[in-house]
Amino acid sequence: MKVKFFAFIRKYAGNTKERDDVEAHTLYELLDKLGREYGSTFKAKVFPDNKVSEDVIILINGVHIVHLDGTNTQLKEDDVVSIFPKVFGG
Repeated sequence: MKVKFFAFIRKYAGNTKERDDVEAHTLYELLDKLGREYGSTFKAKVFPDNKVSEDVIILINGVHIVHLDGTNTQLKEDDVVSIFPKVFGG
């Protein structure tokens, strides 16, 4: 699968734009692996207390995870997971 990091989420992921070397069966497993790899800041900002932060949006193949099975969503080899910060302002 491919994982894409956008805006300041890249900073939490070691300035990585995208990866295709992570294997996981579920979104939960993916976020847990990324949290362990990238450390406490990534974990706190993206996946605190093993829940998706309210400050991020995660899409799988362009579909928001609230329209899928949340962190229980099954991932396939050809999926694209995109992690965005929510943007505020006006």
